[in-house]
Amino acid sequence: MNASQTKKWISSIKHVQNSWIKGAVRKVPKRAKSAEVTRVFVMFSQEERRLEKALKDLLSDRQIQRARRSKSPIEKFEGSEGSIYVVFPKALHPEKSPSKASLAMGAYGACRDALGTAMGMAQNESSDSIQVLFVDTPQDSLHGGLVGIDIASYRFRKVISGDSKNKKLILLKNKGEVTKREIDDASAVAVGVNLARHLVNLPPNVLKPAAYAQSIKSLFQGVAGVKVDVWDKPRLKKENCNLLLAVGEASSSGPCLVHLRYRPKGSSSKKPVAFVGKGITFDSGGLDIKPSQAMRLMKKDMGGSAALVGLAHSCIQSGLKTPMDFYFCLAENAVDDHAFRPSDVYISRSGISVEIDNTDAEGRLVMADGLDVAVSAKGKEAPSVVIDVSTLTGAIKVGLGADIGGLFSDNDKLANQLFDSGLFRSDRVWRMPLFDPYNSSLRSDVADTVNSASGFGGAITAALFLRKFTRGIPWAHFDIYAWSDSSSGALLEKGGSGQAVQCLYEWCHKFSGKS
Repeated sequence: MNASQTKKWISSIKHVQNSWIKGAVRKVPKRAKSAEVTRVFVMFSQEERRLEKALKDLLSDRQIQRARRSKSPIEKFEGSEGSIYVVFPKALHPEKSPSKASLAMGAYGACRDALGTAMGMAQNESSDSIQVLFVDTPQDSLHGGLVGIDIASYRFRKVISGDSKNKKLILLKNKGEVTKREIDDASAVAVGVNLARHLVNLPPNVLKPAAYAQSIKSLFQGVAGVKVDVWDKPRLKKENCNLLLAVGEASSSGPCLVHLRYRPKGSSSKKPVAFVGKGITFDSGGLDIKPSQAMRLMKKDMGGSAALVGLAHSCIQSGLKTPMDFYFCLAENAVDDHAFRPSDVYISRSGISVEIDNTDAEGRLVMADGLDVAVSAKGKEAPSVVIDVSTLTGAIKVGLGADIGGLFSDNDKLANQLFDSGLFRSDRVWRMPLFDPYNSSLRSDVADTVNSASGFGGAITAALFLRKFTRGIPWAHFDIYAWSDSSSGALLEKGGSGQAVQCLYEWCHKFSGKS
């Protein structure tokens, strides 16, 4: 790929900010010809009288009876004026809330996924526009539905080609109007999710550390209250970020650390929240090289940092008044004669010496230096909480699967808040133990610690390693997959999933007292 092609692909990041729902018509348009409109009805009751009231002019009695008996979240009909989709979000979540242990889909997530799927189907119709009518829709479900519409508008290849235009969209309620505030709130969430997805989807020969850092600067350039600094190799050396430097040493595109500082007006009296994201733009495993199958998707190893880029965008666009710091630890774990080795010892920024047990446990190394930068801030800049997000271990996927993030925390209140936020947004996490006896497996004969441990419990020992660099500040660690292996719900294509964006967005708003 030549320089101009690379530039085009990098510039596509800004196009993801285009929101489908923000350009929607919010009033009933003039009656169009039947072939010009695909209608989508979002229904929260399958009572015959309610279905008849909404659909009697468009569907036959037989079709309405079919809708009444449906157990599916989506039913498609050919009506008197073209294709009609009837969406029943309640089919995806139970009437009575089961125990939290089931991680059951909530009202927000059910409407997001059901309507997102339906909008993907409606986009394939020959009509020029799609009209969505929300019938007696609760507020959480309306919010989820709008988010689902916007998430479903994303297609990687369309964004890259510059042809990301969607059909004309009409958004209606049976009572009142869909407000600008409702659209803005939903768009802030969805664009953040899609930004995270797009960053993960970009190929690693395009999104190298330097290009990634510049992309973050460009994305937030001119945004009020935001300042972005990039620490290049000389600055990293000055700051003794020796772990981050070691991981990135073998790549032609050197490592860097990006600090996004957000200080909105009216937040000067508050302590900031710090976020640290793993940004390994490609992970070969280093000298402990991965087998080809395990290496295939390792462009997604920057998925933690991508989630935080999306989160930063969402929080800033929503006008959140909480001061925040985002630290993105960017490097490529490559192989050449400068690559770091098993048995090497490095002194981290915090002063903790680390013996390399495995070069494929590189993520925790870059995160260790990033965490120390975050927690060592002084005075008003010192964080009240630090949260890190990373695609850290395969072990967490073995235990929890691809759809549930691992949550580790040394603070019960923080852990409970994050769990509840993920449950509400159907962006699920499950708390895992920080079992202190496993620390013994991280002992080194020549340094303070090794970077990885053999045997079982790999996600736990990785989290225990990170905790060594948090200096006692309330801390949470997300171990995520960041990828969808197939289309699901509002995610209409496999690839980057935007995992953790919605959970953390909800937590940020609760933490600030906005929701």
